[in-house]
Amino acid sequence: MLSKVISVSKHIKSKVRKPINLGGNTQVVRFYSNDWKKFNEGSCDIEGVLQSGKEAFPDIFKDSTVEFTALKNSVQKKDELKLMITAFGHHKGHHGTSVGDLILYESRRRSLQMTGALIPLLVKTPPQNIEFGCFVRDFHSKHIVPAIPEIDMLSERQKYLDWVYRVLNDADKRQQHPQIYKHFHKLKAELLKRREEGIIDASDLGISELAMIRVADDLLKKEVDERIYTVSESVIESLLKQCKYEALPLVSAVHANTFIGVPEKAPTSYPDRFTVLMAGGPGSGKSITTESFALQLQQQTGYSLDELALLTVDRKRTIYYDDECVKGAHKKHIGTLTHAEAVVTYNMSGEFLTRRMDQNKKVPNVFKEMCNVWPKWLDIGLKKDGTYLITVSTRKPENAVDGVIQRGIANNDFITPPEYVLNSYRSVSERFPLVIQENRSNKVIISVVNNELAIEKKFSRQQDQESNSEGNKPAIVVDCETNTIYVINLPQYMDFINQSQLNTKATSAQELFANADISIAAGMARVIDPAKFESVKIAFVSKDISSTAINKLEKNIVATVQDGVLSVSDEEGFEELKSNAPEHFDALKSATLQSTLSIK
Repeated sequence: MLSKVISVSKHIKSKVRKPINLGGNTQVVRFYSNDWKKFNEGSCDIEGVLQSGKEAFPDIFKDSTVEFTALKNSVQKKDELKLMITAFGHHKGHHGTSVGDLILYESRRRSLQMTGALIPLLVKTPPQNIEFGCFVRDFHSKHIVPAIPEIDMLSERQKYLDWVYRVLNDADKRQQHPQIYKHFHKLKAELLKRREEGIIDASDLGISELAMIRVADDLLKKEVDERIYTVSESVIESLLKQCKYEALPLVSAVHANTFIGVPEKAPTSYPDRFTVLMAGGPGSGKSITTESFALQLQQQTGYSLDELALLTVDRKRTIYYDDECVKGAHKKHIGTLTHAEAVVTYNMSGEFLTRRMDQNKKVPNVFKEMCNVWPKWLDIGLKKDGTYLITVSTRKPENAVDGVIQRGIANNDFITPPEYVLNSYRSVSERFPLVIQENRSNKVIISVVNNELAIEKKFSRQQDQESNSEGNKPAIVVDCETNTIYVINLPQYMDFINQSQLNTKATSAQELFANADISIAAGMARVIDPAKFESVKIAFVSKDISSTAINKLEKNIVATVQDGVLSVSDEEGFEELKSNAPEHFDALKSATLQSTLSIK
């Protein structure tokens, strides 16, 4: 049957020196900011290499041993993977499955990914990323590998392909397994659409075979994952019971209505469960925000940061840094070579959290970083009455690009391409109104923090002058449960909203907002846009606000905008706000006046 995999192809034609000290060295930063294109061209990914070959990236693959760590452990060969990306992946702007999820991994490799996803949900792990990667590999080889069953993936794949083929070609079996037939036809419909759009060139037989292969791979992956997960979780829990490792504090995930109508007080063994998300593009100062958050977390909940499940893609990458196939790579390219697998492992952590909650098992409180606020992770955090605390870090995009380049050169490390940086900033801003609407009435609190000043202070030579220790106030705080945006710094908030207009193809700061209107009037229209924010209440709070707790913000409201109507409740406080940003508040008055008139 594996010959069918090969036969499908018949039907388808388808040198930078390390500087001395770059802290505050604007001359060097500005020099590199004029050469963003160079850094866009210097990065590669699995899809790019499969489509164009290694020869397109001579610096990265000059050592013949260098390879994508994921490809070395793939059951599918490169030609087939290239075909699968064209058929099902993110290809030519098409939404699809990531290459990491299309790959069928050898069982030992899959178990390493699963160990890396499961361990931080149960075990206290080293705080440093590199140490975490070493810890996971050591744990995996010592405890998991001896326990998991040997699985011949090629042989198993052939069995599944044969079985799927029989189900799809036998009327009785189709009736017994309707979900297989349904999945097959869904995949086939996607392929037919891609053929219509000229993305793949395939016969009807070729399309049917591709869809069948994908169904078989999905089923095999699910079965293998189940077997490995069950063994791995059991091994980890057993070692924790024996006190061989230190366990994370776990809490019970219970539905909010569990205690509704029950006269007894809810047991204290069911504390609130929370997820903390640090979101924001590369170079936005997430680590700075995390530092101040860690202190606040300790004071308010008694948890230290290392008592939360720490989930970041950067952390997961380090699991694969010791692979033989990336040993010959220059340090600055390893982040690229291991990224696809890191994302797979990161997403697995979310799946395992959900699984434990569905089984009524205890789960950790979670701290994670992402470039954007994606609904899948929100659903996981909110499941069974969880609370979600989101901090979105932001700064001027040109400074973010420069900072990321500067950091990479200073550390002789991977440089995130400017286009990726700008895409991140744009997508966070674009999705922001949608995040609020998707989570209306949910226990989600969002802060948007502009870290420009905090980053400047951190990297200035006057770090000893710590007279101002109050921290970096957010530009806004959103309480999704009451559908309210509390505005603390209107100009900073408008800058954040205007990032939705970024030109992600910009090769210099001058091109960032090419063909976009980012005037104050246009920015204000975006800030209060009823089409995007719907019936959200925008509340402007007093200038001298000392706490950003929701109850404190609510008590210090001086004006609100809702449904296009501006209502001022404290004239003096409103005038004080206006004196700090007169043009912005004049634009607010003009915009709301127009909205009010149009409503009448």
